[in-house]
Amino acid sequence: RQLYEQGRYQFDSQLTPPRAFDVVRTLVRRHEHFVLPFPENLPNFSAFTKDQIMMEDGDEIHRAHSDGERIVFPNSKVGIGERVALVVKDRSV
Repeated sequence: RQLYEQGRYQFDSQLTPPRAFDVVRTLVRRHEHFVLPFPENLPNFSAFTKDQIMMEDGDEIHRAHSDGERIVFPNSKVGIGERVALVVKDRSV
């Protein structure tokens, strides 16, 4: 604030405003047979389309509930009962 008041900081109106996300669910590993059907290096906040598979865990297939759901902190190297990833959705969607 001090830099702005001294005229040494200019606000750039071309900057993209920050986005807010809500966690809509947590993916947790429950079975020995477990697969993430995407590359290990998938970037955080990668978007999925409705019904796209996010995780296979035993006989359970976890799919995106709606377009625009995103996965954060995916980790396939977790034990049973541990968090695999967070599923988030943009607040503006």
